[in-house]
Amino acid sequence: MKQNLVEIKESPEKKQKQTSFQKKQARHQTSINSYDIRSQSNISSGYVPLADRKMTDFGFLIVFYIFVVAMIGVSIYGWTKGNVNKLIAPMPDGGKVFCGFENAADYGFLFISQFEDKNSHRSYCVKNCPTENGDISAYPGNITVPGYKTKTLGSYCIPDDKTVNEDLMN
Repeated sequence: MKQNLVEIKESPEKKQKQTSFQKKQARHQTSINSYDIRSQSNISSGYVPLADRKMTDFGFLIVFYIFVVAMIGVSIYGWTKGNVNKLIAPMPDGGKVFCGFENAADYGFLFISQFEDKNSHRSYCVKNCPTENGDISAYPGNITVPGYKTKTLGSYCIPDDKTVNEDLMN
C-alpha cells in the first residue's frame, strides 16, 4: 500500500513549477518507498552489537580533557597563591580595603551607619559590633560614628533593635 508522496499534475498547456524539495523527493521516490528499517539497520534483538560500536567524537574528548586539566591547574594556582578569605571579607564604602586585612587588620567587622533612607548609607570597618547605642571607633582613620545595638552575623554587624529595623524599613 505504498503510494507516491508527491503527485504533480501536469497539464498540456501549463507545467506546474516544482520546488527544490519536490525535485529531490521525486528523484529519490523509489528509495523512499522501498526503505524498511528492519532490513537497513544493524540492530538485532534490540541492541547494537559491540563489534559495530565506535567512538564518534574523539577530537572533542581530547579538547575536554585539556580543559579539565587546565581547570585543575588554575584552581591549584588560585588556592596556593590567593587568599580565599578575601572572597568573603566585607568591604566598606570606597572599596579600597577589606575589613580584617592589611591596614584594617584590627577592624574585622562591617558596620553600616548613617541611614538617610533605604538606598543611602555609609559603612565602616569596626573592631567589634556595638552591643548598645553610642559612639564607636571605626576604620578608615579611627573616626567615631554614631552606633546602634547590633548582633554579629559572620563578619557583619546586623541591627538588633526593633526600632532601628522599623526605621530602616520605612
